[in-house]
Amino acid sequence: MKMFEHACGSCGKLHRVDAKCAGASITCRCGFQTLLPSLSELKEWAGTAVLDAPTAETITEMVARGVLPESPFCVECRMKCDVVPLIAVRGPARGESHSTEFASHGDALSAVVGGFLFFAAPFLPSGEGREPEVGRVAIVHVPMHICGYCWNLTLGYGTDTLLRVLVFVFSVVTGLLLLLWFAAPWLVFDLPFGYVMMAGAAAFAFWVVRRWNLARLAVRLRSCVKKTPLYARLLEEYPQAKIVRGQSQVRSPILGSGASNGNSIGGVGESRAGESGKRIAGKGMKR
Repeated sequence: MKMFEHACGSCGKLHRVDAKCAGASITCRCGFQTLLPSLSELKEWAGTAVLDAPTAETITEMVARGVLPESPFCVECRMKCDVVPLIAVRGPARGESHSTEFASHGDALSAVVGGFLFFAAPFLPSGEGREPEVGRVAIVHVPMHICGYCWNLTLGYGTDTLLRVLVFVFSVVTGLLLLLWFAAPWLVFDLPFGYVMMAGAAAFAFWVVRRWNLARLAVRLRSCVKKTPLYARLLEEYPQAKIVRGQSQVRSPILGSGASNGNSIGGVGESRAGESGKRIAGKGMKR
């Protein structure tokens, strides 16, 4: 028999229930009594509903109705939180050509120029946010509850690690250049020239670490999104999709709305909750 998962509205504990329990009440160990939704809603949350509309349209409709996100608990630590970062799945549908559609022009340019001009590589545009020139594109916002701690720990940019690597590389290159300058000064004509080489090596190291860090974050973010069954189904339909983080975050409609106070979590600023519903429920289809 098909089993479904439903989170307790108080402690966030997941309960496995079958189709016969739809619409009934269950009592959690914490003492909180939860009213289970209808079978159709359980199937929608599990991503197994037989719907005429594609999954992208289903998610957009459920967000507009306030059904998603499902519970007010962080998807990582299961602690109650009221912040929903704007995360979007962007990519070509199954069967579409995607070999060149989502090629990041800035990344390609950085890869070419970075091998020759160490200084220019870190400052080149990354290409994120550019619209592809050909093909069909679907953009679906997938709201989830993620607390500030998990956002910084799991989905943060790892600034400390990046700085440590750069300091280590900078120190090693500096030591080697000074050693070379004292041991064989004829190989290094001038000390400023050595510092130029050192700065170039540091810039190149920054570019390499930045590329690695972005790839690591993409894997973590995809794993986080796939924890919601309906979003996992969407990623199956869009196997080459990119998961991008928005430039703002909103207050959860589950725990109430209100004007933002300008605070930020994980370096992402808040926007007014009144405007957020339109932004979350938006979906674009372009040719």
